[in-house]
Amino acid sequence: MKDNKLSITCPNCCKLNVIGSLRCSNCGHPLPNSNQWGPPQHQRIPKRLVGITLTVAAVLAMILLWTIIQHNQALTYATFLNSAPQKVILYNARHCPVKTVYLIGD
Repeated sequence: MKDNKLSITCPNCCKLNVIGSLRCSNCGHPLPNSNQWGPPQHQRIPKRLVGITLTVAAVLAMILLWTIIQHNQALTYATFLNSAPQKVILYNARHCPVKTVYLIGD
């Protein structure tokens, strides 16, 4: 009895053949690829898929960068408004202006 791990069966006549044989030693039928027991074969990624992936990544990065810039500009503008001096006019009981004060900060 032969070990099935060291041989490959012909799909045509079911005879056991040595791994690595291209054709059956009994009927000559082409044998399935015997490399399935070897190390895994790496598949190549199509260049088009790589290009599409890089393009999508670049667009997403640009959108993220634009959002960060817009958000920071809004914060900078708000900070500028809050730090601008605010003019406050103090009135007396007869609603006449008495003093003008400028407040700075929050």
